[in-house]
Amino acid sequence: MKIHMYHIRSIFFTQALLFVMFLPACQNGSETGTEEKHPNTIFIVCHLANCSYDLKLVGELLDRYPNLYADIGARFAEICAIPRAARRFLVKYQDRILYGTDMGRAEEMYRITLRLLETDDEHIYADRFSYHWPLHGLDIPGEVLEKIYRANALTIMD
Repeated sequence: MKIHMYHIRSIFFTQALLFVMFLPACQNGSETGTEEKHPNTIFIVCHLANCSYDLKLVGELLDRYPNLYADIGARFAEICAIPRAARRFLVKYQDRILYGTDMGRAEEMYRITLRLLETDDEHIYADRFSYHWPLHGLDIPGEVLEKIYRANALTIMD
């Protein structure tokens, strides 16, 4: 599936940044061109642009738009079902990925999401995710985690 157009679902402004969630949709082969029209604006696609089922699509967006970042919030169950592909993706785009979550702030949420990113544990069944497939740790290298957890956000806010 090739993404031809993006529908903006939610927008909010904070300082000079524009945070946008894009939903892929095909419509007459056209694109909104928002990212190209505003090259000095940083765009962040929430939830891996809702394309965690095919990280190649997200990669194509990141390759096309240098002012685009992606957060991994609320997509752990999807990407941790494909650990090798997800790890390759996160390492390749390590300068454009942000840790995010909208799953609350309970200690258990951090415990499970950090375990999924930091370890190579296999067959993790977490009650937090209502899926019936196992999740697998991605074993992301420490220097990449530092960027995902902290450094990329600081770069954006600088």
